[in-house]
Amino acid sequence: MIKSYRWQMMHILLGSFYLILMIYFTHTIYQTTYLGIRAYQINDEWFIKRIYDGGLGADTSLQINDQLVELDGNLPKENKQLTNWLVVEQINSLTIQREQQRITYRFDSPKTFLPIFFTLLAFSGSLVLFLLFFYRKQLLSKRSRLFYLWLFVFAFIFLAAFPSSIGNTLGRVILIISLSTFPFFLNSFLKINSSYKISNIGIFPALLLLLNLAATCYAAFFQIGYVLAEYLAVGFVYSLMLLMLGEYCFSFFNKSHKKHRTATKVNLPVILFVSIAPFLYLYAFPIGWSAPYYMLVFFIFLPFIGIFHRLAIDRVLKFRYRITTRSIYLILSLFLTVIVIFISQLNAYVPNLLIILYLFLLIYTLLPLLQELFYLASRHNEPMNSLDVFLAVEKERETISSYIHDGIIQEIIHLLRQIENDRQTVPKEKIIQQLDELIYDLRELCSDIYPLLLQEIGLEKTLASLFVQIQQNHPVLIHFAYDRTIHSDSPEINNFILRSVKELLNNSILHGHATELIITNAVEDDTVVFEISDNGTFGQDSLSKGPHFGLNVIKEKLSLLSGRFVIHYSPTTIQLRIPKNIFEGANYAD
Repeated sequence: MIKSYRWQMMHILLGSFYLILMIYFTHTIYQTTYLGIRAYQINDEWFIKRIYDGGLGADTSLQINDQLVELDGNLPKENKQLTNWLVVEQINSLTIQREQQRITYRFDSPKTFLPIFFTLLAFSGSLVLFLLFFYRKQLLSKRSRLFYLWLFVFAFIFLAAFPSSIGNTLGRVILIISLSTFPFFLNSFLKINSSYKISNIGIFPALLLLLNLAATCYAAFFQIGYVLAEYLAVGFVYSLMLLMLGEYCFSFFNKSHKKHRTATKVNLPVILFVSIAPFLYLYAFPIGWSAPYYMLVFFIFLPFIGIFHRLAIDRVLKFRYRITTRSIYLILSLFLTVIVIFISQLNAYVPNLLIILYLFLLIYTLLPLLQELFYLASRHNEPMNSLDVFLAVEKERETISSYIHDGIIQEIIHLLRQIENDRQTVPKEKIIQQLDELIYDLRELCSDIYPLLLQEIGLEKTLASLFVQIQQNHPVLIHFAYDRTIHSDSPEINNFILRSVKELLNNSILHGHATELIITNAVEDDTVVFEISDNGTFGQDSLSKGPHFGLNVIKEKLSLLSGRFVIHYSPTTIQLRIPKNIFEGANYAD
């Protein structure tokens, strides 16, 4: 309840802050113009470094390397926007010197560029509206909460982007600080598990964030030197990119990371660097060509799509792509259409060959994401979409939720009430005992969901341990013979075999009233066969009595593994038949 209340308060505060900023920036944009002039300093003299397309400066005869002499009648060093942010904005007159000749330009006609601001505001507002739905539906774990905050950071970046470009101090501060948080989020999203601690982030992202925070806040109130101004203009972006690249390399070569594989093959860092390339090299730091950033902002959304997909596949979010095949095809078609439209608009600014090369690279980068979305769409045509399987999944979730809510959470609340009660002194030994019991219950639940013994001792010993546990809890005798020449390196398939055997044993004992079971495995014609035989009374007529969720799930997963489910009666014998090459971990889909 306390954490829920805190998140509600954070949600309200972030929403209120966003609304206030939106009103403030909208009011500011109506009263200001965009000159689009970037400057640099040599000794005590200032020169024009860049004139952005679309600004009032581009409509004049101003040239690169023109020396700035006066801004509104004052010396350049007296203009805080110039000295701190290296931009020439919000002035009515500009005097430059070119070849011993002084020229004065006046900017009397307003040119506010409201369409650009409202385009970015639409992107930002759409994220906030999405968060209003996401907040109540998706906050399951620490990583899902981080994803929520990351979306809010993106919303603030889009909101402050244009005010920052016209020299608004608050907009520049929000933009720099927001971008400086990206290494934190990338570090978390690259991790397999959902645990998140500040100590796991690393000292370098924390130091860089503190450095950028201190430098930006200082620049907001005082004039700073040119070196620090150049860092706040472009240097911090290079620092962030190098840091995120280092994080990815460390994550990629880390042994503990390589040992675990996620269900998705989408490469988030590659998508990130390819997606932001147009914005970096056509607007922020042009390398020969330039384009308006309202044409480039869409590409920044691609990492968000990739991260959302990865978190959904990793079950960090509740969202499971539970939509129809037609809807997935429609989303993919719209997605690809928008990409083609935005890239085609760059034809007026970038050579065709460069556009073709970038389109090829972008599609190649997004292919794993598109492939997985097509696979999810095609899976709806398989029997896996049956009502029985849906009910089985929902029943399993309900069981886990009830176990945690009605058991573990109630025990914790009861213990908390005892500790909070001033009239009752709870002995330390009792608290430790109850916490030990809760830890044991949680470990049992985790072991039931995904047994860690599989990774530590292998499938054979994990099955043997399971059979010992079953014989201790039920009056049955289990005979187990395992062919050790059969081996699988796939943790997903091993877990599937373990859970399937456990489900079949429970059916034999609880429904078939079996007292003796035989479990064997063997290879028959390039097929791995796991066989469970018992002396129970589970007959063919029993299949028509109610939905057998567990059997249906086993059948459907076997079909995804190109396997077969075979059952015989008198005595009851069930076979799980999986192609050997798939069982050994090659070309399987779970």
